[in-house]
Order: sequence, then C-alpha cells, then structure tokens
Amino acid sequence: MDIRVLKSEIITQHLPREGYYFDTVLNINESTTIIISVCWKKETFIDLLINGKQVDSFSLKGIRDFEFASIFNGYNYFQTPNEFGIIWLTKVILSWKKESIRLTDFSFSKILNPFPPDSNHRQIKSKLYAYDYKTKSILMGLEDYSHSGWPPKCIIHLNKKRNLLFSTPNWEWEKSVFTLPLEKLASTQFFYLKREWLNIRAFFTKDECLFVHTTGGASTRTKSGNAFEFSIIAQFDHLKRWVRNYEIAKGIGRITFNRDYFIVHPLTKKNRLYVYNTQDFTLDFELSLTVKQNMGIHKISGHHVSAELIGDQLLVYKPSFLNFCRLTDS
Repeated sequence: MDIRVLKSEIITQHLPREGYYFDTVLNINESTTIIISVCWKKETFIDLLINGKQVDSFSLKGIRDFEFASIFNGYNYFQTPNEFGIIWLTKVILSWKKESIRLTDFSFSKILNPFPPDSNHRQIKSKLYAYDYKTKSILMGLEDYSHSGWPPKCIIHLNKKRNLLFSTPNWEWEKSVFTLPLEKLASTQFFYLKREWLNIRAFFTKDECLFVHTTGGASTRTKSGNAFEFSIIAQFDHLKRWVRNYEIAKGIGRITFNRDYFIVHPLTKKNRLYVYNTQDFTLDFELSLTVKQNMGIHKISGHHVSAELIGDQLLVYKPSFLNFCRLTDS
C-alpha cells in the first residue's frame, strides 16, 4: 500500500539567542508554545509564544537552584492540564500556572522524598514525562545511577500532596517503579545478564493505558553498541500489565499534543518524518523534510528532528531552530 507523503510550508521561524540553543519546546495548548533556551554558564531563558509569535520572555537569572536549568545539568521539564514546570534532579520543582500565563508569576514546590546519592555520590536524574489522567499524577523516567546521560531505566509516579497549612503543595515520589519486562519484548544481545534492562526512549498514556517506546538493552548503552537493536512500542494496561507490542521504524519519536500521533524521525530516511496513529500504530502518512517546506536553511544531519502536529499546524525543530509550518495537502 502506498503511504501518503504530505507537504508543508513555513509560516514563521525562530532562532535561539546568540550562543544559546533550544533545550525543549512545550506545547501548552493549540496556540501557546513555551521555549526553554540554554547556554553553558549563562542563565536560562523561557520564551512564551502565541500563534507562533513571541509575546513574553523571562530570565531565570537569580532564581535559586534554577538559574542554569538544562537537561545537561540534570533538569527535566513537564506539564499537566493546569501547569508546566521544571524539576531539578528529584528534589525541587519550579512551576507556572497555564491559566493566563505570566512568566514572572511562578512557585516553588518541594519533593518530600528525593532520591539520595548512591555510594559513589552520583545523583539520579529524571528524564522525559507524561501525565496520567487516571491517577492525576506525573509519570517521569529515571536514569540508572551508573548510566548518567543515557535513556531512562524505569518510570515512576510523582504525586501532588496538598498542604493544609500552605497554599503551595508539595510532591512525593511513589515507592514502586516500573521497568519494562524483558520476557515480553525482543531479546537483546545481553539478554542473559541478570542486571540487564531495556532503555526507555519515550512514553505516554492514552485510554488508561501506558505506551512505552524502547530500542534495546545494554548494547544500546555502550559506545561500541548498536543504538537501536529494535524499535518497539509496548502497551500496558492501567495496572501496568503487558498487553502487546507494536513494531515501528527505528528512530527517535515523540507523542503529539493531542496524543493522536507518534512522530518518528527514522534512521533510514533522514529527509522524512513518519507519522503513526496511536490506535494501532500503523503508518498514517509521511512528511517531507526540505529546505522550502519546513527546514529553512537548517541541515537535517546531526541531532534528530522533532515535530509537533496540531490540526494543520506543524512545528519542526532542533536545538538550533523552531519553524512553525502549515500542511498544504491532506
């Protein structure tokens, strides 16, 4: 069966400040976008865009524990239906309310049970996030102590705890963590090792189910290993029981804002984006990556391309740029 290849056109383009790069892009709703820009040894900036136009900017300079927030420095980003924010390691949260966003109006929250350093004084970091609408908690990935900088090893719930004495709530990690069951996924080159675990590249919830994208085991976490032994999205029910696996193209993927699509930048076709529907993870259509349509002057090589699709609006971005585009055919 022939797969549709859709085209697009660039509407607006955004570049980082001089010396900076885009650390993450959060789509707050259909018209609102948050960009977090970082630079080595310089303060982090948060930019607010409405319909692709920047309307506000805020520097984290002087904000305790968050002035130099970046993924590289051990920070993670998240959003819920009511707020978005930044988490430092597993300890403290800086957040903003989504309703009538004012970047100067933020709050701090403590996490009551942060993870301690290990015996070698290594800190554990959170990576990636999803919101669990059933439990009204945040799901976050946790690194392995001995594999800092690599994809998460497990997923854990972060629950909000109301404080009767103060208006600002605290948060608390659940005691149990979820790791991918080795016996339910494709075997890896190091499957026989008892300490083996499968990495987590992305995860999201939909219809009370958890979906996790994994690309392999220990050999994907070594300098000489294959970064993609396989590419599987595993489905689990609300009790974290395995349901089934979906095989997709090897590459880095991201769930869209409305959770209708999972968009992958494949390893084999760098000038394409593969758009999978999240009902059965069949390939709905492809998007061309070209200079005129959505990339502008920026090269496809290097860091993978990320994308967001909301209606006919397409966001294409890398650390070096963010382009707002529109689909021109369907």
